[in-house]
Amino acid sequence: MGAGKTTIGRILAGRFKYIFIDLDHYIEKKERKTVSYIFSKFGEAHFRNLEKKYLAELAGWKNVVVALGGGTLTDTDVVNSIKSSGVLVYIDVAMHTILERVKRNHKRPLLLDDNGSLKPDKILESELKELLDRRRQLYEMAHITEVQVAGNSAEKHAENLIPKIEQIGTSF
Repeated sequence: MGAGKTTIGRILAGRFKYIFIDLDHYIEKKERKTVSYIFSKFGEAHFRNLEKKYLAELAGWKNVVVALGGGTLTDTDVVNSIKSSGVLVYIDVAMHTILERVKRNHKRPLLLDDNGSLKPDKILESELKELLDRRRQLYEMAHITEVQVAGNSAEKHAENLIPKIEQIGTSF
């Protein structure tokens, strides 16, 4: 969440002349419901099942860059499935940068309290750090880890990734 997956993914798709898909938007289109609505009415487990379903659908596609949601990789089977059908990139971002970015989007269910208001900074930072700590081991199973450097643009990170992706992509 807030790592720049969509921004960098769009740039990479453009450079490779691939289709770009944001998995959350794809799910919203297929289900005709927002991610927030799915979370609130059906729960996170249901949403994770939808992610698996639509990732399986996309796994057969060629020439596509898919930006995954931050929680997509909470299942080892999903990580392994993605890695067997494409190149998985983890964008590692400093916590203060994540916090700064996510506070701009009040539609993220995990950022809101029971009243639908944005949680206070201290609580957000603590919860996001805990979430990242729980997920980091699975994220680090990616083929490539791109560490975001303060001051580098999304374009610069995409340029850094291209030769790494090309090298790994030749094995598919």
